[in-house]
Amino acid sequence: MTAGGKCLLALVLLLSPAGTALAQDSLILVRRDAQVASVGFRFAGTSSFSDGELGAQLAVKGRGSLYPVRRWLGELPLIPSPGAYRFDPVELQKDVVRLRRFYQRSGFIRPRIDYDVRLDHDGGLVGIVYLIDEGPWLRLRSLGLRVPYGGSSSTVPPALATDWNQLASALDAAEGRRFGDAELADAEAQTAAWLRERGYPFAAIRSQRAVDSTAGDLVVHLAVSPGPRVRFGQISAEGNASVSDGVVLRELPFRSGDWFSTSAVAEGRTRLQSVDLLSRAVVDVDSQPARDSTLGVRIRIEESAPRLTLAEVGYVSEGAGLTGRVQWTHPNFTGGARSLTASVEGQTGAGAIGTEAEQLLRLSLSLTQPYVLTPRLSFTAGPWAEYRNDLHDESGAVGIDATLIYRLAALSSLALGYRFSARNIREYHFGDITAGDVDLLALLAARYPPLIDSLGDHENRSSLTLAASFNRVDHVADPTRGWLIRPSAELTLPSSFNTAEFGRLDLSVSRFHPLSRTTVLSGRFTVGRLFPFGKSIPGPGSDPFFSFIHLRDESMTAGGTNDVRGWGDRKLGPKVPDVEANIEGTDTVLTADRYVPIGALARITGSVELRFPAPGFSPGWQGHLFLDGGRVWTPDERFSQSPLLPEGSPFRFSAGVGLSYQTPVGALGVSMGYKLNPSLLDERDPNDVTQALEAGSSVEDLPAQWLRRVHLHLSFGVAL
Repeated sequence: MTAGGKCLLALVLLLSPAGTALAQDSLILVRRDAQVASVGFRFAGTSSFSDGELGAQLAVKGRGSLYPVRRWLGELPLIPSPGAYRFDPVELQKDVVRLRRFYQRSGFIRPRIDYDVRLDHDGGLVGIVYLIDEGPWLRLRSLGLRVPYGGSSSTVPPALATDWNQLASALDAAEGRRFGDAELADAEAQTAAWLRERGYPFAAIRSQRAVDSTAGDLVVHLAVSPGPRVRFGQISAEGNASVSDGVVLRELPFRSGDWFSTSAVAEGRTRLQSVDLLSRAVVDVDSQPARDSTLGVRIRIEESAPRLTLAEVGYVSEGAGLTGRVQWTHPNFTGGARSLTASVEGQTGAGAIGTEAEQLLRLSLSLTQPYVLTPRLSFTAGPWAEYRNDLHDESGAVGIDATLIYRLAALSSLALGYRFSARNIREYHFGDITAGDVDLLALLAARYPPLIDSLGDHENRSSLTLAASFNRVDHVADPTRGWLIRPSAELTLPSSFNTAEFGRLDLSVSRFHPLSRTTVLSGRFTVGRLFPFGKSIPGPGSDPFFSFIHLRDESMTAGGTNDVRGWGDRKLGPKVPDVEANIEGTDTVLTADRYVPIGALARITGSVELRFPAPGFSPGWQGHLFLDGGRVWTPDERFSQSPLLPEGSPFRFSAGVGLSYQTPVGALGVSMGYKLNPSLLDERDPNDVTQALEAGSSVEDLPAQWLRRVHLHLSFGVAL
């Protein structure tokens, strides 16, 4: 051990604020290159902040737990390697001061901060625990608003008196609570936002505080100088070379003469940036009002050229495997800021785990008119073509989509759409089980070929859809607070254009509630119902399943990476072995290595998930615990007579854990679900089930395989 290393630790003992005890033999073992293994907190009494909030105040960082694993993961592309933090006793002392000041700014009167340092056996790793006694805190006794009434230009007009009183009442709600610098800044920001939303962009707010540290009370006054109330003045556009000023200015939610509003300026900027033609849009507002008490507005834009606007690659472990999407856009096709978009997307099925690989190739062309009578209304239409080879069938289709979209607010909208498609089916993919003794489709097709032929090889669909999205979340990509509601309804019409006729209702509701600044509790609920009618109603004496086959694209299923995670993609609910018939000599041998979903007419699913920072990982990593559940069944006697479409079906549950990381090219996620109450087939090998059915023996007698209760989900980037 060098002398320099001994002096380094001796400095810790000298500067320790409360003479923190370090064993004398630690002086011998510590090294100059010692690293901080961990940083923690221990509280004497209350704990008002999370470890993450306190850790953000510190300069000394710990490398955290699972360090060898994270170093190994850091060798992978796009995943950063964890840092190594040298132990610095001077910074340790500074961190004590930083924590003390943080608590004082947060309204605590006399916080006490100490620390405890521990070394490993060779002195190479240091563990630090901060000992915190928060002590008493300042309680807000009252918070008042004061407006100087020296003249008409500096007062709030009587027309706003009611709203002003409501603001004062909202601020009064903080009385009796802990009140620090952050809470004061929030009150000032809330007051300033209220004024700037109602025509007072030059409002000034000065706070005055009177502290009684003995009683632990705080009185706050916000002295408000509203300044002059102004309107929007002249609005001009700059930088638009291929379209007129009117095409640009029509997107704004305000006009000359309207009262100034910061939210209107922000919404105008958002609307302009949503137009494909405008690669950049800046809304400049004059810094001083004109003589007529108006503020001029200049819109400075840059136009886009035809370009590749999207190129993505992703991976989903179930079915889709390796996926990709490419999109090209002409931002001003035929003028008027109309955009033409061509896209190619596909899933190869390569790398699919535990399920049949599903291929898809889709090409589409769409023309978007961004302004239809009003800035909030846009129209998109265009043709598409696709080839697919999935659990439903191997087929090709062409069609056309047309959609009117009305923007309600940021990411909230109403959409009215129409779709027509014509599909040519090369081969159906499904199985069948008859009542009593079980026969698979391969046998059924051999015995009753006219019945299979009656399905035909061509399907048409013409439908009208009404969908909506309502949300109030803090962050779109990773919400921590708020809610999201998505209802939709679809109806096929007219009858002559459709092979199958149905109505469909779906509803999805999500809720996010923060338990702390880093921990979020989220819930999700979905429900769906399919209502066949007309041509899709089974005739007297016919097997309802053959009528149901034409509804397979709309059938209700559950299970998968973003659904009930204890099951594979669409595998919760009615399913059968995916049987292959192989000729061996003079015998036909049936085998199956997976199940295929059948679906049903109704579904309901739910999920409760706890998200939190992954212990020992960098802030980009998140862990989650979840409990999922779902039920898929057919509450229609006309269809539930088929054994494949049971009317009664219990609610299935799964629980599990997961880990995710947000990379620059998309989210990397892994989760593992465990089936709590699996069905008969969930725990049994599909090939064993096939052999038992062919032999006429009982499936219940087959051995249950507990490993089939576990399902692993992997995803990266785009999930098509």
